[in-house]
This record gives sequence, structure tokens and C-alpha cells, in this order.
Amino acid sequence: MDIQLGGTRKAAIVLVLLSGSPMLALCFTLISPVIPLIAIAFDGQVEDSTLFAQTVITYAATGMMVGGPIGGWLASQIGTKTVLLGSFITFLIAGTAGFWITDPFLLLSSRVLLGAAACSLQTCCFAFTGDLFSGVLRIRILSLQPAMGAIVAILSILLAGEVASAHGWQAVFILYLLGIPSLILAVFVLPSTHSVSTEEDDSANKNIGQYLKVWYIFVLMAGVSILLNMPSIQLPLKLAADGILDPAINSRVVAAFSITLSLAAIGYNEARNYLGTHGVFLFGLVILGAGYTLIGFTSAPLMTAAAAALAGIGGGLINPHFSILMIERTPEAIRTSALGFLMACFFFGEFMIPYTANPLRLAFGIDTMLQIFGGVAVVAATIGFLWIQFKPTIDTQRY
Repeated sequence: MDIQLGGTRKAAIVLVLLSGSPMLALCFTLISPVIPLIAIAFDGQVEDSTLFAQTVITYAATGMMVGGPIGGWLASQIGTKTVLLGSFITFLIAGTAGFWITDPFLLLSSRVLLGAAACSLQTCCFAFTGDLFSGVLRIRILSLQPAMGAIVAILSILLAGEVASAHGWQAVFILYLLGIPSLILAVFVLPSTHSVSTEEDDSANKNIGQYLKVWYIFVLMAGVSILLNMPSIQLPLKLAADGILDPAINSRVVAAFSITLSLAAIGYNEARNYLGTHGVFLFGLVILGAGYTLIGFTSAPLMTAAAAALAGIGGGLINPHFSILMIERTPEAIRTSALGFLMACFFFGEFMIPYTANPLRLAFGIDTMLQIFGGVAVVAATIGFLWIQFKPTIDTQRY
């Protein structure tokens, strides 16, 4: 049921709940433009500085894989507001730690803690949204959360590039302090008596069969998330291979992907109505793969940005697909926990990027690596189209 509060406080609560997705985005976007500079800074301190630079991003995803479940459990024990505030404070401390840490192990440890705090924060935002709001307002808040994340991703990538160009790569870690206003607002406007109910969790434990019915969504999410999250890590390395080390240029190219992804995601419903549930996913996979393939053939930053923008269109059609499927395919009793597992699968794919892409990059070069990933996506989508075409009896709403 909607909370009975005045309009001003309700609006302030909504602003706090919309901060979870942007904080998740900052874990990746503030570091993306400076990956080549991190590799240079730690050259000689680690065995493979290029791989290390990528793991500075992806180790945050490691924390995210456990942060959501842990945050949800703690919220059920001590209250959601307490966990949200604790997660926010931890986020700020772990995020800014990179400004003064120079030890590789400590830097990666801070990134794991940052990711766990960010995902715990987002879990609490979901819990508050589900319990304090209902109906159309709840749907609007939930749909605005990823949109806010995309907007902050674009702006933060550009800001990080400019800050790094002017003050060096470590200066970008100070930008995690942008979360302070939301923390202060949360202290005063969020209700303090709210806690996560364990009734739904107890019910979910008795419905393992319901999870098995949607196993394919978890598997697809883990695989496709590698493609969705690749630009923030691989595009700066691609530009570095082409002799472009300027963080500002790196950030603009990555932003080209994020901009078109956001625009395409806004039009997801219209595309789904026209192409069908399975069609919109497969079409997005083709466009995403085509974009990556073209990136592998480019050498000028402008052309790389154009190809990244094409890939972003495909990413935007895929990005909301799995969460919507999960909501449609699961009963209310397990829906929240199923979405939590879905997030874990998403960040597992993010974590696996260096370990899937790096061997191909070392063996064939980054251009060929991107072409391989793009080609696999196009081939997989083509097989999907043919399967649906020649098997008309399958559930076409499933994919």
C-alpha cells in the first residue's frame, strides 16, 4: 500500500530509491575511461597490468554477486533503513579508497567491498519500493531506476574522462563522494521501522520447482551480460591499441554506446509489440553482434564511436528483456528472490569478461577478439531465428 505521507517527503523518498542504480553504475563507469592509465601505472607491479586494469572494474562485480543476498538477509534482521545507510557509508569509503591506495591487493579488495555495498544498497531500494508503494507508482519507480542508472552512466563516463585528463587517473575515485547528498536525504526521509519480511523467503524455499522453470533466463542472462558489459572494459583497450590514450576520448566513445542503449531501452515496449517477445531479443542480439564486429574493423575514434552506438541499440533492446521476462514468468512468492538471483547472474557475466576476452585478445589481438564475440552473437541469433521459423509449435513468448 502506498505510504501515507505528504507529497514533498514522498518525492524525497523516491529520489533516494532512484539512487541505487546510479551507484551501481558508478562502480564501473568512473573507472572505464582510465583503464589504460591504470595498466600503465601498475606495469611492473603485477604480472599482466592490462588484465589487472580490467579486474579493477570486474572485482566490483564479484562483490555484487554476494552483496545483494547478504544485504537482503541483514535487512530482515536489523531493518532495511539501517542496512541502506550502512551500505551507503561503506560505498563512499570503499569508493574513495582508490584515491590513496597504491597496493594492487588493497585496491582490488576495496573494489570488492564497493561492489557488495552498491548491490546491497540497490537491494534495499528494491525492498523499500516494493513495500512502500503499489500500483502504477511502484511500476514507474521501478522503470525509472535503470533509466537513472543509464543517465548517470553517460554523465559519469564523460566527467571521469575530463577529471582524469586534468588531474590523473586516481582523481576519479573522489567522484564517489557524489553519493553524499542521497545519503543525507535518506537519513531524514526514509521510515526507520521498515524491515524486509521473511515470509516471502520462506515461501520461496518451498518452491524450488518454480526456479527450475525459469532456469534458461538465468543462463541466458549470465551469457548475454558478457556482451552487454563489454564496452566499458574493452573499448578503452581497443582505443589504446589504436594509439588513443586520452581518457576524454575514451569516455566519449564509451558514452556513444550508453546513449544509444538508453534510447533503445526506452523504446523496448514498442519494439517488443512489433517484433514479438522472442523477436526483440534476437534482433537486439544481431545488432549488438554487428556493432562489435564493426568495432573490430575500425581504427579512427569517430568510426569506433559510430560502431559502438550501433551496438548500443542492440544492447538497449536486450537490457530490460530478462528482468521483464523474470517478472512475467515467476509467481509473486519467489519474484523478488528470483530477481536477486538474476542480478547475481548479470554480475557473474561482468566478472567473467577478462577471463573470456583476455585469452582471445592475447592470442589474436583485440580487433579479432571483438569480431569473434560479434560473430558468435550474430550466429546465435540466426540459429534462434531459424529454430523459431522451423519449429512453429514452440512457445514463442518464452524467449
